[in-house]
Amino acid sequence: MNGAVLGQDDFYEYLKTLEKGFPEHSENRPFILSQKEKIKGYIRDIPGLYTPYKNWQNLRTGKCLARLRADIYHEPSFISVPFKGNSILTIHDLSHIRYPETHPAARVRWLNKKLSQCIAKASAVLTISECIRKELLLSGLVSKESLVHVTPLGYDTGFCPRSEGETKECLENLGLSWRQFILSVATLEPRKNLDRLLEAYLSLPEKTVKELPLVLAGAHGWKNRGLIQKTEQVKKPWRVIVTGYLSAPEIKNLMASAAVFAYPSLYEGFGLPVLEAMASGTPVLTSNRGALAELAENAALLVTPEDTYAIAEGLETLLSSEKIRTELHGKGLERASCFSWKQCARTTLAVYEKTHICT
Repeated sequence: MNGAVLGQDDFYEYLKTLEKGFPEHSENRPFILSQKEKIKGYIRDIPGLYTPYKNWQNLRTGKCLARLRADIYHEPSFISVPFKGNSILTIHDLSHIRYPETHPAARVRWLNKKLSQCIAKASAVLTISECIRKELLLSGLVSKESLVHVTPLGYDTGFCPRSEGETKECLENLGLSWRQFILSVATLEPRKNLDRLLEAYLSLPEKTVKELPLVLAGAHGWKNRGLIQKTEQVKKPWRVIVTGYLSAPEIKNLMASAAVFAYPSLYEGFGLPVLEAMASGTPVLTSNRGALAELAENAALLVTPEDTYAIAEGLETLLSSEKIRTELHGKGLERASCFSWKQCARTTLAVYEKTHICT
């Protein structure tokens, strides 16, 4: 597996937990290849780590993989490097096709040029949801339906219900109170639809938002200056807290102590924060389409992401009804129990074995 993407949170979590989900004594246990010195500390506990002497991006002939006698090369981040053997790609989403305006133009051009070439050379393609599998087949990028396999993600079991006492120190450090804030965890970028979430929050009645801030937790992404400026202009009683990047323990504490978790993203390949919030026992509001609706099913309140009024109405419904919050608490925990990283690893290993046997 190509570990060059390690250090990017989403892909790091995917690789780290996927590798650890493989049986310890499996003869097909993968190696992770990486040249990045700064991330060695993060992955020193991964037994399959192998660090090549040359930069990963220079492995144009696959010599390193040949030295390892690799049967299969798994690329977890869309674009593979040249390899003479069997290669497997993980396609997380097709946002550069569905919502190109939410990416820098250079990124869209690069993905449009490279992705089809990499898929054409792949022995198998993995998607993280049924929704993305269908989109991939409809896009014409894959010639055979049998090449595409769905391997849903799992979640860190540290995302779980917690008591007020367990989260007290974290909340105090951020100036928050137990069950007295709306939370959204996402990179601050256009596709996450945070502008509409902010507008929806600001349209809520004063009595609803009194001492109930909107917390936007996540790293700063692309094209978010307008959003940041809007948050700085918010006046009482409305309050918006932009935390920036938070550590994993902080996110887990926030997830378990929010009144509502709001994630009305325009488009996702899976929607891992929604799964993490459900596993934490927090009522979820999310989008009524695509992979997010597939993931949530009836365990969240679903809204049309382009409809600011619908988002606001959904927030007010959840905030005003303890009965609905309690119902979604139970349904969310039940739905989250359907996913695990071990199951993701098992389904991935099955694709490895099938690919190896068929060659």
